[in-house]
Amino acid sequence: MLSTGFFSILGTVPEHVLLDWAWRIPFLASVVIFAVALFIRRRIEETPDFVQAREAVRVQEGKKPPARKIPVVQAMRERPRHLMVGLLCGSGLNVAGYLVNTFSLSYLKNTLDVSGTVATVGVVVAMGSSIFTVPLFGRLSDRVGRIPVLAGGAVFTALFIPPYFLLLRSEQSVLIVLAMTVAYGVGQSAMLGSQSAFLSELFETRYRFTAIAF
Repeated sequence: MLSTGFFSILGTVPEHVLLDWAWRIPFLASVVIFAVALFIRRRIEETPDFVQAREAVRVQEGKKPPARKIPVVQAMRERPRHLMVGLLCGSGLNVAGYLVNTFSLSYLKNTLDVSGTVATVGVVVAMGSSIFTVPLFGRLSDRVGRIPVLAGGAVFTALFIPPYFLLLRSEQSVLIVLAMTVAYGVGQSAMLGSQSAFLSELFETRYRFTAIAF
């Protein structure tokens, strides 16, 4: 959202200034974001499950030399079906996300000849809405379960594709922003709000991080 917002602001800069030096500003600003992310990560406590698993390994090491185990190999041997489920789950969510924040920008500007500012503002508003809706869908998944919320978001996204493009093709700024906000703030947010917990619950603590990254 921040990167899109930066480029939306830079869209108002004269083209020769943008091409000369202004395009560097968002990339230099990312250093600040990296520093903030590092600061936050270093102060987040590990989960109780991870702490317990780490202590169990230390106790085991004190008794006998541990056999070297590669987490990704363990996950592939013990949870191959879950790995495939996680892979497909992430793929669908990514496709839906890039439809809004990447493809739509090109489609609006190059195909429909809509102002690039309208497209980028739509992405900023859509992603901004997810700041509020993702936690709400995450809370809902705590109550009704991960799969109903995750599947509901996927079904909604699939059904919303035809009206989404109809709204984009209207070439009306308000309708374009509305379409992108609904697509990201409802469908995408429902999947994002439930996916993290869903993936974490698929795998055991000893190889959870590696399996999810895979």
